[in-house]
Amino acid sequence: VEAYEAECELLIKELLENNLVNAVSLVKELDASEACTLKRNADECLSSACALTWRVACAAISSEAKEQGQAAALTSGTESAVHASQVTTKLDTLEQVLPASSETFVSLIDFHVQSEFGMRFVVKQLLLLACECVEFADATSRMLGEVVFKTLASERENENLFKSKVVDTDREEDYECGLFCQGSNGKWESALMKFGVKVFGSSQSCMHQLISLVMNRMGGSAEHGAEGVAPEDLVQGCMLLNTCFETCSTLGCVDLEIVPQLAEHVMGACVTHEAVAVRRESIKLCGMLMLHSNYSSESLYNVFITALRKDHYQVKTEAAKFFVDLAHLNGPKYPQHKFSSFKTIAGCPMEMLKQCLSSSDCDLLKEVGDGDDKKEFRKVVVEGFLKLMTNHSKYSRENAWTEGEQCDIFTKLVFLNFDKECGAYAPMQQCISVFFDVYSMLHAHTYQIVSASIVLTVKEAVRRELKPRVFGQLVRFLTYLVQRVPAQDKDEVVGIQQKVATSLICEMKMQASEETVWEEEEEQMEQIIPALLKVLLKLDVQQFNQDAVKIMQVLLSELPEGNKLFGTKEFQSASDTFSVGDAAEGEVAPDVQKQASLVYDQYLAMKSQQDQAPEEEDAPEEEEPAEEVEKENEEEAAADTKAPVEHKSPVRRRRALRSRNVVS
Repeated sequence: VEAYEAECELLIKELLENNLVNAVSLVKELDASEACTLKRNADECLSSACALTWRVACAAISSEAKEQGQAAALTSGTESAVHASQVTTKLDTLEQVLPASSETFVSLIDFHVQSEFGMRFVVKQLLLLACECVEFADATSRMLGEVVFKTLASERENENLFKSKVVDTDREEDYECGLFCQGSNGKWESALMKFGVKVFGSSQSCMHQLISLVMNRMGGSAEHGAEGVAPEDLVQGCMLLNTCFETCSTLGCVDLEIVPQLAEHVMGACVTHEAVAVRRESIKLCGMLMLHSNYSSESLYNVFITALRKDHYQVKTEAAKFFVDLAHLNGPKYPQHKFSSFKTIAGCPMEMLKQCLSSSDCDLLKEVGDGDDKKEFRKVVVEGFLKLMTNHSKYSRENAWTEGEQCDIFTKLVFLNFDKECGAYAPMQQCISVFFDVYSMLHAHTYQIVSASIVLTVKEAVRRELKPRVFGQLVRFLTYLVQRVPAQDKDEVVGIQQKVATSLICEMKMQASEETVWEEEEEQMEQIIPALLKVLLKLDVQQFNQDAVKIMQVLLSELPEGNKLFGTKEFQSASDTFSVGDAAEGEVAPDVQKQASLVYDQYLAMKSQQDQAPEEEDAPEEEEPAEEVEKENEEEAAADTKAPVEHKSPVRRRRALRSRNVVS
């Protein structure tokens, strides 16, 4: 039971939910058994199976009572009376089978804590049962509960509770219910924190008590931080505080006066301690302190940047979570603005994390480490950007991405959806799939981002020289996304689709209008134009404004007829779709022709500005001294005479100049 707690809990819940076992009858049978009853003499401990069954069954009864109570409040007459009767029956059952008072229940927990055997699994179940079904209304029960909590939170090795049970020599002990610092998953600490919150009345009160306990447990001083403290004590203390922070429903549950002192105790261990677990939990605690208070310092920020760049992937993950959480609360550009006053910091943390979207060989992913830890780190980063894109509309303009930046990130996420490494890690692929399934349908702005990214994504796919099969899958994926329109703001969505259709046609015209191109550019054009046509055919032209359709028809008619790309069935289908009025008969009104020319010129001007923007953003390179340049030239010349020149294959990159006016 202890080794397979989750599976046993799921089995009991399935039996209860499918009415194969009645929860009320089950707890009455347990209460009638001398070996399983909770109203026992202090001479024998509960078994692991009984403790788990008690917790799951009582939690089910309590949950059903709450649901029936809500139903009674929302109905009237006979139906309401039936629901109220069921609530009374369930609450009476709990009152009958549980110890008579909360004081007695706490004494039962304390008995198992003081047992000479390792009863930590049973204690964990009783703690969770107390959180669900016991009220600490009187001072005596609260006082006893506080004693039990402080005992469990401050002791690690001396208490009998944490002694290991005797096991077979050929089987290692399972730490599913053990201490986190011994290799467990933190469920024990989570149960203890829930119990503490219940006893003290709130997360904030529990935090006040816990901080002093942890500070004493860590020892050390403000000058030496956590040096000289046992790694187990440091890990356990940080884990308890982190769990308490996670249970806080609101930010600011810790006194601001204690934050600098607590940060000083653990900050040194974040980077310097040899144990990965210590660095991981310490930096997670520092992040919690900064998120739940206004405290920040340049040295503490340097700890996060250092961990993000050079530490173990488990530590990197916690540093990434801090920056991502900070961005979720305030906006993606907030971390850069918040720490911009720190002169020793170079680079924006979110820009550093964004590198993980486009390449698995970026600087943050070059560290050698366990494969699962590396995948989990990248999953945390990807999931963070997915959430930022989904909730972007709630951020202020100052801390939000521009539309161009959102399109850039969306394009990276599209290629990430086709990345083999991401596809091999199920949690990451699941996050990406859920995002794309709903993103374009959220509202008009998200659909605008999807639409504005189509041309950018297609051209980037051609630049990356994807395999034909993968390129075809990507184009079909884009056509799928552009058809998933939001249900609200229909007029705005139609306007967005009109802009998309116009930009696709203008892009095709621009690609085909140059008189002379390099041969590899013509090969790229042969991929781009059919892809854009496929997307164009999926737009609902019937909803478009007729004047806008006439302009699009004129732009389509100006595409070169001699080009083989415009002699396909897809292009003919697009021309037929946009054929309306006089333009369908070959006659174009002068004002429509003028408007079409104006639209195309505006598109060219916009593309020109986009092409020039990256060049303007690049910082001017500093000129090297003449002596260094001359020295480098001499070294290059010497290298050229020593090593033979390696010629690259000309198959992929032909630089043959070809004119479209010459028939090949």
